[in-house]
Amino acid sequence: MTVSVQMNHMTPIVPSKKDPVVIIADQDQGGKGILIGIDGTDGIVKMNPSLDIKILRLDSLAKLASSD
Repeated sequence: MTVSVQMNHMTPIVPSKKDPVVIIADQDQGGKGILIGIDGTDGIVKMNPSLDIKILRLDSLAKLASSD
């Protein structure tokens, strides 16, 4: 089941290393990946499915809930 929720009805959770993340701001908004490292205020994300590595502001990332 898929549910759509507007951003103003959600509170993003700051991800930790190895968490699945979704990009909630910037040009890559909506993209998903795994947070593989943190450097100050930046997160290092391995994008899915491209496996590209991107450095993004931590405040543009949110922890992605598991589908369990």
